[in-house]
Amino acid sequence: MARSGVFEVPSTETGVSRPPSQGDIAVDRGFTALALTSSVALVLLVAFILYEIGRQAAPAIADYGPGFLLRSVWDVQNQNFGILPEIWGTL
Repeated sequence: MARSGVFEVPSTETGVSRPPSQGDIAVDRGFTALALTSSVALVLLVAFILYEIGRQAAPAIADYGPGFLLRSVWDVQNQNFGILPEIWGTL
């Protein structure tokens, strides 16, 4: 190693870094493709879950109104229902 003032400067002749090989590039591209595919699949899965929840909740919302999601009362005799506590508990 050559000395430059107080700091040591490594010699370029014996450096340990090298450009990536074709195998390194292929593995990197494969990992990038796998990560991208997995992230897209995850977003689609979450969208599908939200769609299914909405689809199955639609009859209750149609019967009891959109306030069904924001009320916290559960009165069977008066047919007054709300699921806010259940939603909050799930989050």
